[in-house]
Amino acid sequence: SSPFSEQLECKICLTRFSEDDEDLVPRVLTGCGHTLCQKCVVKLMKKSNGFRFQCPFDRQSTSSGAVQSLPKNRAVIDMLRELKETESTENPAIYEDPDVPCFENKNHEATCFCITCKEDFCQNCFDSTHSSKIFSTHQSIPLLEKPCEIPKCPIHEENEIRYFCTDDECASSTKEFCDECLLAKHKSHWYENIETRIKKNEEVLQDAVKNLKERETKMLQSSDAIIKCLSTFDDKEEVISQKRKAIESHFDNMKRETVEKFDNWLTGRKKNLEFKKENMQNSLKVLTATRREIEKTLLKKGSVFNVKELIEKSKRSVDSDIKASTLPYNNYIVPDDMSQEPYPKNSSNV
Repeated sequence: SSPFSEQLECKICLTRFSEDDEDLVPRVLTGCGHTLCQKCVVKLMKKSNGFRFQCPFDRQSTSSGAVQSLPKNRAVIDMLRELKETESTENPAIYEDPDVPCFENKNHEATCFCITCKEDFCQNCFDSTHSSKIFSTHQSIPLLEKPCEIPKCPIHEENEIRYFCTDDECASSTKEFCDECLLAKHKSHWYENIETRIKKNEEVLQDAVKNLKERETKMLQSSDAIIKCLSTFDDKEEVISQKRKAIESHFDNMKRETVEKFDNWLTGRKKNLEFKKENMQNSLKVLTATRREIEKTLLKKGSVFNVKELIEKSKRSVDSDIKASTLPYNNYIVPDDMSQEPYPKNSSNV
């Protein structure tokens, strides 16, 4: 990689820094000045088990504590933004149904929010529409940092929603209410400040997305392992061809029956792995769709005060089984006479 690219990477995990991903925010170690991603700093803090931790490059120590107390490397962040702006000059992708449409072009995926215009833009459209001097003072923020728009009370339309009812015995058709409702339909009910609930729900959803992404990665790895394992059972594999010939030469008189046994076992293993592959890929599709639905909810900012169903869906996806037996053909002992079904090499069956 180029020297410029290396400046934008964490020297431990070699991942590019990012101001949009909390784990990849560049943090400066105050003891020596080296810059690491937040995730690697947290790992160093946990390993230290003390009040200070050492930089892995020069052994200089830095005080442990809240990782957010370490300063961000503003120079690196500026370079990341400059690189992002350079990349944004390319024509943005066209989407038939973007999660959050750009205000200027409904077929562009919005990535930022103009604080002054109070509209969503893709970076390309934001830059082009704000290039004139009169709009040059407008500032944009990442879409995930966009403030949540508090809707009006469905009963008292002149009032903003202020609270969310958490009372199990509440019979009201709506759980969101204003100050007037507090003195009427929701009097004496348990309730929560709507902004507090939104913030809490956003944090829960962000954690859910993070967990789903981690699960998604593991499921992709499991799926790849199944596909790789499946390829070892291909009839074109040399080891399978050799084993078939060995069986034919060893039991000439019983060739047809023995080969049939072997082929039936081979077909059964392949069908079993095909079934597992299909199940894994279907589970992956469900998990990915759930993760995208949660991300879409977070981006739209419109209905994050009641996300119980989304959280339950994400938990079901995260709790689903991703383990799969992926024992390749080479790890089986296949008797030449097929007097017994092939078994794993580490099995006690001899």
